[in-house]
This record gives sequence, C-alpha cells and structure tokens, in this order.
Amino acid sequence: MTGDLSFYKIEFHTTFLSEVGRKYTYPPASALIITPLVYVSQKIGISGDDLFDISVLPFIFLSGLGVFLIAIVFEKYTEKEVTRDGILLIAIFLFSGMLFYSAVKAGKFEGVVAFFVLCGMLFLPRRRILSGICFGLAVCTKQTAILFIIPAFLVLCREKNYRQLLAWAVPLGLTVLLMLLPFVLGSGLGNVYLALMKNFDIHKIQSHTTIGYMYAALKLVAEDSNGTINLFLQHHANRFVLVTCVMASAYLVWKKKITLQTPEQYFALTVFCSFFYIIAGKWYTSGIYEVAPTYIFILWAIVSGQTVFGAIVLLVQSFVICNWPVALYKDQLLLLLYYAVTFYVLHVSFASERRESPA
Repeated sequence: MTGDLSFYKIEFHTTFLSEVGRKYTYPPASALIITPLVYVSQKIGISGDDLFDISVLPFIFLSGLGVFLIAIVFEKYTEKEVTRDGILLIAIFLFSGMLFYSAVKAGKFEGVVAFFVLCGMLFLPRRRILSGICFGLAVCTKQTAILFIIPAFLVLCREKNYRQLLAWAVPLGLTVLLMLLPFVLGSGLGNVYLALMKNFDIHKIQSHTTIGYMYAALKLVAEDSNGTINLFLQHHANRFVLVTCVMASAYLVWKKKITLQTPEQYFALTVFCSFFYIIAGKWYTSGIYEVAPTYIFILWAIVSGQTVFGAIVLLVQSFVICNWPVALYKDQLLLLLYYAVTFYVLHVSFASERRESPA
C-alpha cells in the first residue's frame, strides 16, 4: 500500500494476512489482491476487526467463483452438461463449513489458488498462453500451486508437442518472474527465498503429521539426543514428498497414457498430487491446506460419477473441521480421511480399465 518493495525484508506487522511480528511468507499476489480495498478502507478510518472483514472479501468472492468454475471446466473437458447430482455436489461444497471456515473465518486464500488453477485448466486444451498465465498467478498466490502444475506439465510433455508446451510454460514462468521481480529488487533475493521457502526450511515438524509419526518411530530405534534426525527431516522431508509426487505422477502419466482427452484420469492425478503432498508432509492445519485440492476432488467426482462418495467426503470433512472437538484427534482424523480419499481416487480411475465419463 505504501509502494515499499522491501516487502520481504522487514518484519511484516499486520493482523489480517500473517502473524504479528512474522515475515510475510507467501508470494505477493494475495497481498496485491486486497491492497486497493484495504487502502481505501484505511483512508476512511476502518481498522481492527472491521478491516479484517473487508480485506478478505476478495478472497471470499474468488473462492465462491471458483466453485462455479468446477461446472464450467467439467463441460469444457467432457462436452456434456453437469448432471443434477453434480450440481448438488457443487452446492454442498459452496455452502460447506470448510469453505466458510477457510475464506470467511480464517481469511485464507486457498480458494483463490483454486480459482486460478481452474482457470488454467479451463484454458489448457486450446488457449495455452492464457492457461500458463493463470497457473502462474496461482503460484504467485501460494507456493502449493506447484502441486497442480506438476500433473499438467507431465501431461503436456507426453503429447511431445514441444511448441505447445513452450506456449504454456513460458507465459507461466514469465508471470511468476514479472510478479516477483520488483520484490526481489526491493527486498533482495535472499529474503524473498527465505520467506517463500518457509514450508521447506522454517516450519518445524508437527507431531500429528505423517512425518511427525515417522520421526517418533525412528526415535524408537535410533537415538536423536542432538536433534540431527529431526533437523534433517525438518529441512528435507517435504522435498522428498514433493519428489515422490513428481515421480509417481510421471509414472502414472506414461503407464496409464493420461492425456487431456482422458479427463477423469487427469483430474485423478491432480487430486493425488495435491492431496498426497499435504497428508504426507511435515506440516498440516485442518480446514486450510485441503481446500484447494478439494475443488479438484469435486471435479473428479462429477466426471467419474462418484458424486455420492464425493458428498459423503464433503459432509464428513465439514463436520470434523467445524464441529469436532479440537482435543479429539481432529487433524489425525482428517489426514486418515484424505489418505482414504487419495487411494480410492487412484483405485477408481487407474485400477480398472478406463471408462467413459458418465452422462
């Protein structure tokens, strides 16, 4: 709002996007989206909780718009109209407790990531340049958008049409570069890197995560009095998970011959890649990290005809996030749910012969 490009160099004191006294640890798009509204609000004397409520309005709007994009992407890839069951599933998600919790109560912008990702998917078959820009904007909103780019990149690689691949990848890269460049010049590359690599380098291992349980098991057989194993996992565990996502996705793309003309398999691959990184990593916060992958899960459920399963998952998900007592293994229950969802999606879409999308 002040035009200060040393955004990542200073301690970012605010109450509506980051913890007080913490560096801003996200790409700049989320802050830029709310800047005009927050600037005007401050000029007319709005502050405190009222400022927070106003600042998240763009996030709420784009998150809701992303829900409607699910139906448009479905029709684009299948050339069919969304069924009544599909419409009902989308409606359940639109009014779900999880979406409300993430966008309205917590003021998070995972729904904005999903909006840009779905725009990228929408343009991907025919308008590669626009698709690349949209995926680039998703990365500039939050780092986890890379999980949605990996499947798209691998599917495009399999086409072996490298001119079309470059038409998609170059705009994506330029979008990220142009958006980050002013802040790199103003804050320094080191400060930008430190802020944006928080999930790899800064966050410690949470005890209730997959890596947390793995570390607890390792301590039973190997002493770690000086914390060497803990520090190694803290810095490298999520990198290993990301590499696993890439390798598994590449295997599925070539083994199962996934293309943009097999939308069920493409969406299933994206569900796997995005959910697996969250559930297998060292850091998880219920009601936030799973929001963006859930958009793609709904898209997969409609394409594959698994709308009843999708509805059950959404209802259980919302109940646990919004009504389950925190002390009663809330995060663990959700992680188990997402493991089940991930492997069920893989089983339905890849364990049997490829099926035609239902009408």
